[in-house]
Amino acid sequence: MYSKVKVLGHPLHPMLIAFPVAFYTATFVCYLAYAFGADAFWFHVGVLSNVAGVVSALVAAIPGFLDWALGIPTGSPAKKRGLLHMGLNVAALVLYGATALSVWEDRLSSQPDVR
Repeated sequence: MYSKVKVLGHPLHPMLIAFPVAFYTATFVCYLAYAFGADAFWFHVGVLSNVAGVVSALVAAIPGFLDWALGIPTGSPAKKRGLLHMGLNVAALVLYGATALSVWEDRLSSQPDVR
């Protein structure tokens, strides 16, 4: 594959994907900690990590889509695998986005009602 979106000769998409992975993992761990009785602080950190994960995933998706659309030959097995990769990541983005929207207002209260 030839990346079409580069910074100083390095593909941009692989550089950016670490952020949503880290933020999604932090979201899960913080929500889990809060669910098992940790302080409400962890709920608030989880919400902010959730939002940061969604935003960073949207940013990473742009060069990823361009690489898929312009850098992979049509009809190749890589094109099909890239489409699967994109679909699964969009599904994760939609799920984390829905979670972010559903808990955003709970973040404003001192004791979130998510248990």
